[in-house]
Amino acid sequence: MSFDAQKEEQKAIQFLNQGKVEDALKSYKLLLRKDSKSRRLRKTVADLSLRLGLKREAEQMLIVIADTDVKEKQYRIAIPIYRELIKMRPKDHEMHLEMAHCMIESNFESDALIHLKKAVEMTQRLKPEVAQEVQYRIVQMSPGELSERRTYAELLESANWSDKASDAWKEFAELNRKVGQIKEAARSIERALKNREDWEMRLEAAQCRFEAKEPRKALEHLQQVYKDYPTNPKVLALLATGLQMVGHDAKAKQLWLESAKRYDEVVKKAAAFEEAIQCGATEKDLPEDYANIQRHAKADVLRLHQCGWASSSAKVEQRFIIKTRLLIEFKRYSDALACIQGAEGLEKRPSIFALLIESLVLNEKYDEAIEQLQTFKNKDPQIMEDVQLRLLGLGLSDEDSEELIDDDLLDDDLEDLDSISEDLESASDDISATSSQEATVETLIVEAKQRSSAGDISGALEILNTVLEQDPTHIEALQLMGVLALQDTSTPTPSLSDPVQSMPAHPSVNITSDPFSALATDPFASVASDPFSSSASDPFATVSSDPFSSAVDMNPVPISGGGESPTDILMTPPFKMVNQYLKIGFHQEAERALEGIHSLDSSIVQTRLLIAKEQYRKALDVIQDAIDEFGSSDPSYLLALWELARVYSLQQRVRNTNRTLDEIVDIDATFRSMEIEIWRDALQLLD
Repeated sequence: MSFDAQKEEQKAIQFLNQGKVEDALKSYKLLLRKDSKSRRLRKTVADLSLRLGLKREAEQMLIVIADTDVKEKQYRIAIPIYRELIKMRPKDHEMHLEMAHCMIESNFESDALIHLKKAVEMTQRLKPEVAQEVQYRIVQMSPGELSERRTYAELLESANWSDKASDAWKEFAELNRKVGQIKEAARSIERALKNREDWEMRLEAAQCRFEAKEPRKALEHLQQVYKDYPTNPKVLALLATGLQMVGHDAKAKQLWLESAKRYDEVVKKAAAFEEAIQCGATEKDLPEDYANIQRHAKADVLRLHQCGWASSSAKVEQRFIIKTRLLIEFKRYSDALACIQGAEGLEKRPSIFALLIESLVLNEKYDEAIEQLQTFKNKDPQIMEDVQLRLLGLGLSDEDSEELIDDDLLDDDLEDLDSISEDLESASDDISATSSQEATVETLIVEAKQRSSAGDISGALEILNTVLEQDPTHIEALQLMGVLALQDTSTPTPSLSDPVQSMPAHPSVNITSDPFSALATDPFASVASDPFSSSASDPFATVSSDPFSSAVDMNPVPISGGGESPTDILMTPPFKMVNQYLKIGFHQEAERALEGIHSLDSSIVQTRLLIAKEQYRKALDVIQDAIDEFGSSDPSYLLALWELARVYSLQQRVRNTNRTLDEIVDIDATFRSMEIEIWRDALQLLD
């Protein structure tokens, strides 16, 4: 007689209705034997077994169901099964690991982390090798959570895995340093030393203590290293830094001079001599070729695209400049070169020329870069001086670079006319825009004069401010503003550029203002050993990871909606004192002054300062809190979203960045549309 499955299930249901659970279970087991792969029947057998108190039998059936679901990649429907198993086996860490696996595959990562952490708690005492492996997964899933990295290091340390623990503490220290937790970084390096002694790591510990303004603790580390490495220039320089900080300038001077003699790299050598001078060294203490050392040091760190003259507000140039800089930031050097080479006809414009040279260098096309530098001509003496220095940095002697560059540029009128003609032909749209801008500027000047004649000094100053945003070198506007500003003491004299943007023509090599602020493990750690780069690992290491500002620069922060000529927040009356402090480099005082201003604008300025210091986590907290507090009705809401997107982007959080950019576009589709388009293209490089 053939088996009738439908009839048997009806029989089982009838048993259940009569409360005969045991008889129903027998029927369902019979059905399962006939259809052993049925998930529904397995689940029913498990549920009925559990009702009858057959816990072990129910567990085994649920495990079979969950395993089958995972093999078939049905992760989401396996989650409720593992939830039941966890209730039945609360001390089984493997159930939590399996649950976490299913949740990760189902894109529930935050929930998965809860179960992974639970597995670590269960295994850290009796199964440390399992706990460490799981904790490492947690670290990978939440790279921004420093506490998880600390837990990982502690687990390795408690298991007496000294080398691994030392490495973990060292990594933890580096991350703390990046987010500005200097004392925590120092303590972590010292934990690393307890697990494994290493003289170079002890130097890092000393450096951290210097950065934390604790020179005596730093000197304790250095004294141990100095016994074994008394002639190492890095050790001498750090010792000199410590002695200088505690007021022993005479001893520090001798150590700086000694370290300068022993450094092979010219930039480090020059910086050490500069520090010796700060400690009282005179001309008699310095070598005869000191001036030549300084010049070569400048040449080694100079990057043309970072010079003040390499900036441009012309749209036809910015199309290439913004994209090239972004590609360089993401180390897409060949793409950067292809992009800037696409600016045909604009090669003689300083901003394009500077990026072209540095792109060639990054692609190791040194001969081509040298040839371009040799043939470049410009009437600006500062530009030509920097070109000579760049040639020197690329290996040409001063004599060679001077011979190859024609200094008699003022007599080269025909050649200049040819250059202008080429620019006009290739950038007609830009010339048209510039002509229109000039007409607008002249109209604004007339209006400003009319307002000042009518006694409206503040109104006239506001118009002149707009003129200077379009043309910062407009002589008539500058002169008129100077006269009017004296008549209106209620209005701060506006700065003509962002205070933190006024960079020197080339990076300075002295570290006199703070001998340890820019140092990592080496007092000159930001200085490269590579003659073609400013960083040993990255020729553009002095450029910030933010595609729209550098670690030194803070772009003007507009407070207007989406216009092309925004007003700088720092030029408005509430920020007068902040602006003044930034003008003279008093950044800490500027931050304290900001604390007294409670507005969305102040939060925007504070966020930019934190971004400039690469304190992205803190910047994110500041701008998010401000957005929540002031809301979308605030006039600066759009700019706050822009800063929020910048922080997300620098943290490489692509989804959050795109979501914020979408919100900006929804509010005002014209707001920085070109930058947003390029930005989105750049974000694709991270996917």
